[in-house]
Amino acid sequence: EIKLGNLRVADYLLIETKAPAGYTISDELAMGKKVTIKKDTETTTFAPQKIINQPTKVILHKSGETVNASGQRQKNPLAGAVFEVLDSKGKVISGYERLVSDKTGTVTIEKLAPGNYQIVEIKAPNDYILDNKVIEFEVKQQENGIIPMIDLGTKINYQGSAELIKKDDQGNALAGAEFKVIDEKSQTVQEKLVF
Repeated sequence: EIKLGNLRVADYLLIETKAPAGYTISDELAMGKKVTIKKDTETTTFAPQKIINQPTKVILHKSGETVNASGQRQKNPLAGAVFEVLDSKGKVISGYERLVSDKTGTVTIEKLAPGNYQIVEIKAPNDYILDNKVIEFEVKQQENGIIPMIDLGTKINYQGSAELIKKDDQGNALAGAEFKVIDEKSQTVQEKLVF
């Protein structure tokens, strides 16, 4: 609570110059909210002003891609993907170690102070392939103190599975073979798959 005193009867602009950590300044308070001091009996009074700061907000959309019976690809919001937020040094930030996409596929991250961050998926929903590629982003305060919302776009999980049967040239099952799976960029996706 802030009390203003020794103001003459007049119109003033109330301008917020700094928001608490993890919050942003509203457009109205960045530009200046008009307040009026009126003569009230023998003293100058200032009516209480309700000032609300919105938390900073980062949004990520999660979508699942499937292939229907006729071979067409379909994308739908994907609930249940689990993420964690890391600081610029790759350390998990307390309170942000388990963010889950909701039924609309949205992951909402609030109250981050200005700085550089990373978000990574740590668990995919059942029947979907984990996409653990790191997304880097920056929460940045503008000159007027406003921290705009950040939309990180859409991240897609794919469904997929394969069954491998190792056999010799006679058709007999073979045990003891070991495989790894790599993606189109020659990155190892899974390894030490043993029959």
